[in-house]
Amino acid sequence: MGSVLQSLLRELGLEQRVKVGQFFSLWEEIVGEQIARHARPVEYRRGVIVVSVDGSSTWLAELSQNMKPEILKKLRSRAGSLVIKDIKFRIG
Repeated sequence: MGSVLQSLLRELGLEQRVKVGQFFSLWEEIVGEQIARHARPVEYRRGVIVVSVDGSSTWLAELSQNMKPEILKKLRSRAGSLVIKDIKFRIG
């Protein structure tokens, strides 16, 4: 059953979307509760994860300037076959 579903997803062009959705569901586990309260992934495009940060420019600065390398490292370690080239933060 699993291989049939995987084949169907591939044929429909949905396999990548499912992988991204599964990966995004692990966000809090990967980055921790504190970061997850202020930021969440909203898009995956060509290896770049776009993360929406709550209205605080302080959090945006902290994440993009100080925490980005560590977050990127954690994401890549859990990405499996999903390629992660970069992570971009924006006020959401």
